[in-house]
Amino acid sequence: MLLNSTFAQDLYKDDTIQLSDRNSQTISDNQNHRFNLNIETNFDSSNRLRIRPDFSYTKGNNISSSSSDIRRYIGNDTTGISRSTSTNSRENSSYNASVGTTYMHAFSKKGRSITLDLQLSSNRNESSGTNFGNIYNYQTDHDSLTNQQFSPVNDSKSINTTLSYTEP
Repeated sequence: MLLNSTFAQDLYKDDTIQLSDRNSQTISDNQNHRFNLNIETNFDSSNRLRIRPDFSYTKGNNISSSSSDIRRYIGNDTTGISRSTSTNSRENSSYNASVGTTYMHAFSKKGRSITLDLQLSSNRNESSGTNFGNIYNYQTDHDSLTNQQFSPVNDSKSINTTLSYTEP
């Protein structure tokens, strides 16, 4: 997906005009995939097993750039205030995988049962990218630069169990 935007702002005060022009562009490419399943079996009238695997995967790339220019007009004189540019890029991928398993046994007494539930999950999220920015101040003739790189990785795994006994 490509997104372009332009913004212009004119501020007036007495004989002074301040103009702000901003342009930005963003390109995004994202993919999502998902798989899930529900398997149930009754071994007999008293015992039942349910298995629910689930998997999802996401991948994305985003690039954005922007620029702005701020100028002041007093009478016929033009004075630059600041000019800035920035470019940001990011790639990310993540997966989520889980399986839920439930075993239930119904006893001969009506309403009495025992249930064991087991949940396993694993998640991972990786991203990397850059942030680059340059702001130039006309009045001080000074550049302010930002050049950042990042690459966080998050992992999580979990196991949850529940044992339930029902008595009427």
